Amino acid sequence: MPRSYPARVERVVALLCNPSAGGGRAARVLPEVEAALRELNVSFHTELTRDVAHARELARAAARAGEATVTLGGDGLVGCVVGGLRDVPNGSAFIGIASRGFDSDANRIANTAPSRLGKLVYLYGGLRALAAWKPARFELRLDGEPLAFSGYSVAAANSSSYGGGMKLAPDAALDDGLLDIVLIAAHSKPGFLRTLPQVFKGAHVTHPAVRIERVRALHVDADRPFEIYADGDPVGRTPATIGITPGAVSVLAPR
Repeated sequence: MPRSYPARVERVVALLCNPSAGGGRAARVLPEVEAALRELNVSFHTELTRDVAHARELARAAARAGEATVTLGGDGLVGCVVGGLRDVPNGSAFIGIASRGFDSDANRIANTAPSRLGKLVYLYGGLRALAAWKPARFELRLDGEPLAFSGYSVAAANSSSYGGGMKLAPDAALDDGLLDIVLIAAHSKPGFLRTLPQVFKGAHVTHPAVRIERVRALHVDADRPFEIYADGDPVGRTPATIGITPGAVSVLAPR
């Protein structure tokens, strides 16, 4: 019998690929992705991104042309595309998780790690950061309510995962209009190290040092300056205010 195909999708797709993502895995699977799009009768053109600014401009150009943007890469590519499609006055847009504290050190180290480590760069960054870590004092306002604690990190999660599959906020949802604020209080380094692998399953949330609050806005400061990383890239420094913007971008998703 002749093979049947779905009706042609009229909207053109701009396929943005970061060829170095995942230690080069994105470039390796690109031919398979292109073949799948052809089989689905999707009109598309492929663009290889050079850096964050280039990816952002490609996303803006696609939007001006009425095209849908599809990304093939990591958190950083998704984040910068969202930033290109949704400008924020005097600030930076992100779609996944923005964190500071211990995560700041871990992200900085991971971003300079050898690309051959692939997804293991985040585990590598975490172990290196832990060796030199000293607890920080955080001053927060959660929807205006003050909260202070000493510990490792504060993360504002719009989605559940980051860093090569770590489920930092397993119940976070992109479409619920809330941020899951993950607070990790001070405890021993050996205890932190034992808990670290559990993050990949989201099982760390049962640890007594982990607290999660759900809010629309977070203001955070610390006893020393921290770079804020969102979707894997630096976007600002403490002190900072992070909020949610419901319906910021339109997304194509399965039913």
